[in-house]
Formats: sequence, C-alpha cells, structure tokens
Amino acid sequence: MKNFLTGPTAVSPEVLAQLASPIFGHHTSEFKALAKELKRGLNLLFDTNGSVFPFTCSVSAALEATLHNVVVEKLLVLSNGAFGERWAWAARASGLSVCHLHADLGEIFDPQAVQRMIEKHHPDTLVMVHGETSTGMLNVIDPIADLLVDYPNILLVIDAVGTIGGVPLSMKTNRIDVLIGASQKCLALPPGIVPVGVSERALQRSESSSRK
Repeated sequence: MKNFLTGPTAVSPEVLAQLASPIFGHHTSEFKALAKELKRGLNLLFDTNGSVFPFTCSVSAALEATLHNVVVEKLLVLSNGAFGERWAWAARASGLSVCHLHADLGEIFDPQAVQRMIEKHHPDTLVMVHGETSTGMLNVIDPIADLLVDYPNILLVIDAVGTIGGVPLSMKTNRIDVLIGASQKCLALPPGIVPVGVSERALQRSESSSRK
C-alpha cells in the first residue's frame, strides 16, 4: 500500500529482510566495519567534514539534546508551520529563552524581518525547519545563512527530518552548524535512528555548555 502521509514511509522488502538477519556484538569486527561504512555514508549524505552522530532515539529526544548542547542564552525560532512551533514549545519546556518569528502558513521568511529579530533579541542560535511537512513547504536556507555571515556568534540549526535524503543538502555549502535528519522519512528506513550532523564550532560550544 502506498500513501502520501508525512511518515513513517514504506520500507522495502530488502530492508525488512535485513532486520531478520542474525545480530552481532558491538565489539566484533563486523560491527566495526558496519560503523565505519555508516560514518562514511552519513558524511557523504550530509556533505560535511565534521561529525555525524547516529542517535538511537526519537526525533524529539535528538531535538532536546541539540537545544541543551548548543543554545547558550537565547534561541530564535523561525516558524511557518506545526514543526517550527514544536521547536519553540520544546525550547520553552526546557527552560530556554525563546524569541519567535512567525510567518504565515506556506509563506517564506523575510530576511529583513529575521535581521530585525536578531538586532532586537541577540540570539546565539537560530533554528529553522527545512521541509515543513504540516504544509508541504520547503524553506530556503541560503538567504538565512547569508544573513548570519554578519553574525558569526549565531549557530544555524536546520531540522531536515522530512527532507534528508530526498532534497539535496550540504552542511558545507549551506553553512549549517547542526543538521538533523531521521531514518523513517526520505531514507525509507524503520524509525529509531536520528543522524545529527555537527560542525566544529557547534562541537566547541557543546563542550563548554552548562546545560548538558
């Protein structure tokens, strides 16, 4: 059966067959070879020379881990749909200070409005959903990344849960500091793996974070 829901997506018979394979221990040479191949593939997918961590958890857990590792004082959330709103809700629930820029459903973000929010609230982290599946909206990253060139203290976090593997993304070209994907959408795998790409400066901020 095929459907057009937001996910989880259908998993191929070949992948399902692999789930029935015998497991092997995490200290074995087989596991080490698999982990090495996974790292290589994820770095290609995210187009990064940095680190990509395959979290074994829900997207919500990886979202919260990101917030606690990279937000210092204040988060700017760009929201034009339900999943942008979820970031703001999760940040407030975690006790973080949040400034929130709303755009109408299906509308793009005005870089000048984003800049006004930055000048007014001085956030240290900005988050935006790439593929807002509540509306089918694909948000454009480059205008926001271009704006942040003048604000080097602001880390750019992109929620690509619904687009990684389906829409070209590059942590290097798009100047993304944290890129969050998921196994159960465009990658057409079972749920449970959340790959998170992290830039070197995001790692450095995480090391000094008091929220972890």
